[in-house]
Amino acid sequence: MMLFYTLVMNFLPAAFILVLPLIYLIAEKRRGNLLLRLGFGTSWKSKAPGEKRIWVHALSVGEVRSAIPLVKALRDGHGRAGIVFTASTRTGLEAARQAFLKPGKAMVDQLGYFPFDFGYSVRKIARLISPDAVIIVETDIWPNFLCGMKQRRIPVVLVNARLSERSFKGYLRFKRFFSTVFSWFAEIMVQSPLDAGRFQALGLSPEKIQVTGNLKFDQAVEEGGDSFIPAMRERLAIREKTLVLAAGSTHEGEEDILFRVYQQLKPKYPDLVMILAPRDRGAAMP
Repeated sequence: MMLFYTLVMNFLPAAFILVLPLIYLIAEKRRGNLLLRLGFGTSWKSKAPGEKRIWVHALSVGEVRSAIPLVKALRDGHGRAGIVFTASTRTGLEAARQAFLKPGKAMVDQLGYFPFDFGYSVRKIARLISPDAVIIVETDIWPNFLCGMKQRRIPVVLVNARLSERSFKGYLRFKRFFSTVFSWFAEIMVQSPLDAGRFQALGLSPEKIQVTGNLKFDQAVEEGGDSFIPAMRERLAIREKTLVLAAGSTHEGEEDILFRVYQQLKPKYPDLVMILAPRDRGAAMP
C-alpha cells in the first residue's frame, strides 16, 4: 500500500506541472504558495554549526492558534534551539506570522510553507530545514513526509491529536496502511481517552500514546483583554451586567439546539442575549 501511495505521489508532480497555468488562473489563494510548497524559491536558512532545530507544523489557522502555548513553552524551555514553524495554507501562515513574529517578541526563527507530500518536495525542504525533531499539531498526516523522517531517524511527535468518528472509520478501512503510518510517530499526545482508544484500535502501541488534553485550553489571556470586553460590549450594544450565552465554532444543526435552549432560558432571564459564532460562514442560522 505504501509503495502504491509513493508511486502515485511521485507521478502527480508531472501532472501537476501540466495544470499549473490553470491553477494560477482560477485559484488566486494558491498562487502565493504553490511553488514554495513544491520546494522552489524557498528561503530557508541553513543551520549554524552545532545548532539544534525543532520543526513545528500546523495545518491552518485553527491549528496555528492551538500551537501558540506549545511554541511559547518550547521557546521558554529550549531557548538555545532554533524553532522553524510551517503551515499549509496562506491564512495559516499569516496567522503564524501575527502570533509568532511580533516586534520584539519573536517566538520562532523562521516561518514558511509545509511541502506537498511529493518525494522531491519533502526531501528538498527537509534537507534545507534539517530538523532534529518534528512536532505536528493535531492531524495533518502525510505518509511520505513521515516515512522520510523515519528514514532520517528524526523523531516526529503528534500533539493535540484527535480522531473524529468519521476519520476513525475512514482509517479503519485501510487499517494495515494507516497502522504503519501512525507507527512512524515517536509519540502521539491525544486530547481525550476516546481519541487514545481509537488510535489503539488502529494498531498503535499504547506506550506511544499519552492523554494530555486540548492545547486550546492552555491559551493565555491576550494583552489588551481589559479593553477588549468593553469594546465588544459597545459594538454589540450589550449593557453591562447583561447575561450572555456565547457559542463559538458551532456546526450545522447545533444552532437549532442552542436556539431551543435559549428559548427555554429566556423566560427566566429576560435580558439574556445569545451570541453565535458558526465555524463555517455558510452554517444555517435559526
